[in-house]
Amino acid sequence: GQNFTAYGQYAELTVPVTFTAPNGDPGEYGATLTLETYAGVKMTVYLYARMSGGSAEAVRYNKSKVLQESGSLATLLTNAAAGDIIKLNADYSEYINIDKDITFDLNGYTLSNTLTVGGGNVTLAYSPYGGSANALTITGGKAVLNGGTVGILTVSSGAEAELNGATINGPINSSGTLTTTDGVVNGPLSSVGTLTLNGGTFTNA
Repeated sequence: GQNFTAYGQYAELTVPVTFTAPNGDPGEYGATLTLETYAGVKMTVYLYARMSGGSAEAVRYNKSKVLQESGSLATLLTNAAAGDIIKLNADYSEYINIDKDITFDLNGYTLSNTLTVGGGNVTLAYSPYGGSANALTITGGKAVLNGGTVGILTVSSGAEAELNGATINGPINSSGTLTTTDGVVNGPLSSVGTLTLNGGTFTNA
């Protein structure tokens, strides 16, 4: 509902936007701002913000994306049900083991220890803020990486990894099933299992 007039080729507009997190939900929120020029040309800008979860290490949503709880990552992983989404709210340095059918969103933060997928179907999400894990070890089940950065990747026999646009900076050692689509592999790649490469960039592989 704000009007402004600008002359010349360039104009700068500052619009105050307030995001209110309903029920303390530290998720993502957006607003759409539509600008119309004198000639009637419209430009739509989407404003995006990540709300802080306070001192909680992580937050947990159910599969319908309804906030369930916030607190320590270990507690949230214990309480998680199939289909839940767990988002980090801070960098994390402890060892993590996941063996459930969940989505684990790094939410732009860093795991400085090893993340192990021991079973289930685990989706590691990084969008839109990225995130990185020092090491990912898949000993069972399947892990799907949608973007993000991993240091060392290990896939055990009988386990499966699917990389979609991910960046792997360290070595990859796979005796299981590994599929990569796009993405970047900067370290050596050793596979004695099933390997499928669908594009991407490989350095020292």
